[in-house]
Amino acid sequence: EVDMLAPSSPRGTRLIAEIPHLFGPGVGAQMTYYETTSGAKVFAAGAFTLAGSVWQPIVDRLMENLWARLAPDA
Repeated sequence: EVDMLAPSSPRGTRLIAEIPHLFGPGVGAQMTYYETTSGAKVFAAGAFTLAGSVWQPIVDRLMENLWARLAPDA
């Protein structure tokens, strides 16, 4: 499973990271983030396999940064 930006993506959605051509030309995974007008903070991992990588040092750092950003007082 992968996520990608689309014309229907909320305005202000930011592309954080990308794995281009993961499933062939033009079919990649895109990690995104946006905030709603009501204050919700929305993160899409882009690839379902992120959870299996959280113990790798670089992914661990990404998760620490993500949790800091999503914290209620951030």
